[in-house]
Amino acid sequence: MLLPWSHDTGPLTRRPWLTLLLIAVCVVTLVSSQFDPAVQQFERAAESAHEYWAAHPYLEPGELLADHFGDEGATARKEFRASLAAGEVPIPVHVVDAEQARLDELSTTAEAALERHVWRRYGLVPAAPRVRGLFGHLFLHGGWGHLLGNLLFLFLTAPFLEDRWGRSSFGLFYLASGVAAALLFCLQNPNATTPLIGASGAIAGAMGAFLVVFGAVRIKFAYWLGFFWGTFAAPAWLLLPLWFAHELATAQLLDVSGASDGIAYWAHVGGFAFGVLAAGLLRVTGADARLADSTGSTAGQSRAEPDPAPGGGVGDDPEPDGLEALWAAVASGDRSHALRLFRDARRESGAVPTGPPDLCLRLAGWLAARADGPSAALLLAALLPDADPELASRIAGAARRLDPALARRAQSLAAPDAPTARRSAAPSVPTARPPVDASPSEAPESPNPPTIAAPTPGPTPAALPPASQPPVEPGIPTDAEAFDVDALDLSEKEEAAWDLDELLDLDTPGRQDGGDDAELFDRDALDLGED
Repeated sequence: MLLPWSHDTGPLTRRPWLTLLLIAVCVVTLVSSQFDPAVQQFERAAESAHEYWAAHPYLEPGELLADHFGDEGATARKEFRASLAAGEVPIPVHVVDAEQARLDELSTTAEAALERHVWRRYGLVPAAPRVRGLFGHLFLHGGWGHLLGNLLFLFLTAPFLEDRWGRSSFGLFYLASGVAAALLFCLQNPNATTPLIGASGAIAGAMGAFLVVFGAVRIKFAYWLGFFWGTFAAPAWLLLPLWFAHELATAQLLDVSGASDGIAYWAHVGGFAFGVLAAGLLRVTGADARLADSTGSTAGQSRAEPDPAPGGGVGDDPEPDGLEALWAAVASGDRSHALRLFRDARRESGAVPTGPPDLCLRLAGWLAARADGPSAALLLAALLPDADPELASRIAGAARRLDPALARRAQSLAAPDAPTARRSAAPSVPTARPPVDASPSEAPESPNPPTIAAPTPGPTPAALPPASQPPVEPGIPTDAEAFDVDALDLSEKEEAAWDLDELLDLDTPGRQDGGDDAELFDRDALDLGED
């Protein structure tokens, strides 16, 4: 068993009320439907037909039974029918015909009950589509297993898209994804009379958009295979395309074989493809960055997001009051608030706000962890002109993978015999340095921000292997390379924010090393001083 349960996108800047509302509507709809007499009548009739079919698996089940319970024996039945016609089966043909008539009668009773079922009234029937079903099917589910499987992936993706794009924009996207998924399913099954239900198509759209917006995020999985269990993590850019490939291949395979397992794979394919295209269009046009700026979202900020100031950090100095609030937030360990204030300061003035070196290094680490490498590099570069050898050495370590050129300049200043001329040649970035009373050593302890984890479209995706190296835009570092923690001065209070075991994915029992990830972090190099 493989269960996704978390990822490292970071804390949300607001409560995902729209996502919670979607979950509530789906739960209430399922609970209320279970008290509907028409639903109970259908379930009894369908179960009777299914039991008879299970006792006579060589009979043709009809579309209702095949779609509702799945049909993986179509090929075997064809072979049985051929053998029966050739007289090779020790069952009289008239007995088989009588059994088939009985199954057809039970199926007809179930179909009559289905006409009064909420699925028929509000689900989407491809052979007779209605606008009500086009949207209503997104909130109907076949049972608690179906619902919880969908909500798991909804809660892992939707809150972060809602946080980045805003409730109204995400709400429109969610509905459009569901409609696109349903239309592709209808195109592939134009004569189907069984209703399509479930939010999996819309959630697949959210998964596709998550791939575009948060592709570098590492998704954490718990697995259980017999006597072996543990956890592992792999980037979204690997796992989500593999899940999509599995859904597409399964949909095509079932079309060729004529079998069915009751899952709308083509809806998953359509929703995911729409999500990728829609999010890609927002990214290319810059609408994604504008929406993130308007909402103040810092979760999973994209590397490719343009700098607020066209001059790359050149502009008027930020207001001192705003800077005092910024550095106070950094000193207190309030990540989300500090990152939001930093973005506001850059957007308003174009300057890179700087303050006490220890706080700047901490903030640069947070920026790099949120995939905003360019801002982290500018902040480090702003410290360099006035840095003493010790600070220059810390800057060099922090920028080693983030900006190699900056790291080399800082390293040259860190050498004891570095010429004065070389120090003065360091690039300058306009800054403002207001007095700040708080310091990292005086900051109160800050607990690790809660991880949003919960319940995939349709079935849980097949187990997907972890990746070793994600693709990167030219000239932009990967997440693992974005910041060198060797240069950070971390006290015990910072250990709450930087869980090394989590970063190294050392949760698997018996695992003693971090594999490839262990090369990214040197535990012995970290200065974890005690208070």
